[in-house]
Amino acid sequence: RLSFMLADSCAAALISTSSLLDETELEAPQTIRLDDCMLEQYPTHAIVASERTTALTAQNLAYLIYTSGSTGKSKGAGNTHQGAYNSVDLSISQLKLNHSSRALQFKSFAFDASFLEIMPVLCSGGALYLIEDATVRQDPLALGKFIVANQISHADIPPVMLPEIPLESLSSLNTLIVGGEASSADLVRRHASHCRMFNCYGPTEAAVCVAYAGPLDPQMDAAALVPIGRPIQNTQIYILDGSLNPLPVGLAGEL
Repeated sequence: RLSFMLADSCAAALISTSSLLDETELEAPQTIRLDDCMLEQYPTHAIVASERTTALTAQNLAYLIYTSGSTGKSKGAGNTHQGAYNSVDLSISQLKLNHSSRALQFKSFAFDASFLEIMPVLCSGGALYLIEDATVRQDPLALGKFIVANQISHADIPPVMLPEIPLESLSSLNTLIVGGEASSADLVRRHASHCRMFNCYGPTEAAVCVAYAGPLDPQMDAAALVPIGRPIQNTQIYILDGSLNPLPVGLAGEL
């Protein structure tokens, strides 16, 4: 899978650590080892326009991330600076991120949602808390203890794991995001009264998130469906039939 992604993306360089590179034996035109002391010799200032081979525009590719391949071969989804910035800017304002925010970095780096865990926090001056022990991600009790110990204020936690985390372990949260799968009304009723809760929806190909719902109502009907919300800024959503024709209000279709 890694070899396929390197070849398919035509990557100019591979950035990793010596231990991982020695295990995988991957090949790339250029390999950069982060633990190589030679890196200290390079300048650390931000890249200036004169150092670029071409001008940077909003339509340039910001990142390329590969889908899981669960329905076949993995596909590379490219997102532009314009799309990435739009999602980051919306997240900062919607989630009220600032220099005092303490955000959990829970998702795998290979998962597109990690982009919106990382970039909005760093761009707003907040602190990002990384989980070094991978087993914590699989253990709701351990994750709860991590949140308490670091007084996490913002977290994006999968709906499937959220019910298993003791409610008292989430008392430091002022903002909770769910997404990636459908949430239940019971989940909203349990958590939305203690913090601002948002439901986020979007495909990998559209810079992670295209719709936000929230803050969700803790008094919502127990039989109701949790909404995915409205399109984010500078974004439009269409409901189409099987032939990609727009559908009127009240008819079911595909986003």
